[in-house]
Amino acid sequence: MNSSRGFTLIEVMVSITLIAFMSFILYSTIRTTRAAQELSELRADQTQATAAALDMFVQDMNMAYLSLGEDTAAEFKRTFFRAQPEVGGMEITFSTMSHRPTRKNAHESDSCLVQYRLERDPEHRGSFQLIRRETRRLEAVDPLTMPAETRRIVDRVAIFELWFFDATKDEWIDAWDTTTIDGQSGRLPQLVRVHLAVDVGTGHIVHFHSMARPHIMEALNLLPATGKVTSFGTTGTQGGQQGGQQGGSSRDRSTGTDTGGRTPRPIEIPRVQ
Repeated sequence: MNSSRGFTLIEVMVSITLIAFMSFILYSTIRTTRAAQELSELRADQTQATAAALDMFVQDMNMAYLSLGEDTAAEFKRTFFRAQPEVGGMEITFSTMSHRPTRKNAHESDSCLVQYRLERDPEHRGSFQLIRRETRRLEAVDPLTMPAETRRIVDRVAIFELWFFDATKDEWIDAWDTTTIDGQSGRLPQLVRVHLAVDVGTGHIVHFHSMARPHIMEALNLLPATGKVTSFGTTGTQGGQQGGQQGGSSRDRSTGTDTGGRTPRPIEIPRVQ
């Protein structure tokens, strides 16, 4: 007698139900893991982008400078430092020596104007984008009309704040302007503190802080004050004159020629127009 038999309908339905339930659990686990991985990658990307933006800002700020060789009658200055709180956040424009030429043999110097500002993020409501604008050279024209490279460096920005340490008053202030008489003409802040708050993708705001220190706080005088440089044959003015009188001869160190005991004439250095 053959005792083998098949599955009953109830057994088949129970098996299908168990398989469907296990498949649902497996799918939910994979989906949750995938979502967590994407969130982790987004958070890592936002953190890395924010850290890179802060490093770039600190590098630009450390190389900021001012020059005394400006045309006082010109409407716009080539070198300046202006930072003002705006409605959407801080906007700062300053001259710096951190520019890198865009290509080989380009007619560009190390000096440029750099601007950091916030713009509305069209993809994320209520957030901003941190924009960096860099010119290719310095010109005494309106900075907005100069050729420049503009790019977005951080998304989902909630806060962009700057504070400047005024060493003359020993206090932190939230604005700095070298273009006005009642501002901070001819000098840069001793320290610049930056605060950047970014949504890393979870709706949770992460705060980043950094500090910059401009290496050249006082304005540079790139031209001699009188346009003359005097060179003496021996150390000290009196020593040089006495040596010329006693020995009857002295030698110009700059040219190696005998001056006959006379003090060398000043070397005329033409001013750069």
